[in-house]
Amino acid sequence: MNLTRHCALCENRITSLAVGLTCNLTKRVPDFYKTCSNINLDKKFEEDLHQANLALYLLLRKKRVTYSKIFLLAITGILIVVGSGILTDALRPLRYYGAYRATVIGIGVLIFIGANFRLQWFLNQVKTTRLKKTKIDKVLDKYGISYESVFDCKEEIHGDQEVIITMVYKNWKKQCTTTSYTSTKTSFY
Repeated sequence: MNLTRHCALCENRITSLAVGLTCNLTKRVPDFYKTCSNINLDKKFEEDLHQANLALYLLLRKKRVTYSKIFLLAITGILIVVGSGILTDALRPLRYYGAYRATVIGIGVLIFIGANFRLQWFLNQVKTTRLKKTKIDKVLDKYGISYESVFDCKEEIHGDQEVIITMVYKNWKKQCTTTSYTSTKTSFY
């Protein structure tokens, strides 16, 4: 396991471009075996854990709507390509019939490609967010800390939504924390 993951969550860390993460107590890079006896999981750890869980929760909460939008875009693109013959039949007597039909097919293909890019973007976001959460969870497993998170979403107003996260910890000095975040609607769509 990468020892700097422990230090990244610790309050005793120092970050420099020359050396990277070092311990403020020992003034050295991490050199412990499995766990650090001086680790101080507090504000930085809490913030990172809340942000990782919130980001994953919000992405997975929009999963069905996102997939529906992507599916509709893909079907629209396919229908335009397949239906290009019907749509452009009325233009057959015109001089540039082939150009019109090629344009309609091109528009359909672009819509289909756009749907594919949106799908890849969404899957990438989920993968990246899960990886960040997993890294934090692996460090916590080493220290025997586990948690459960509860999300309470308030009413969305003008694209902004307040989300209250309650984390219940086991085997950590804090038993429970509650934090409120405002999620701004920043979507790829």
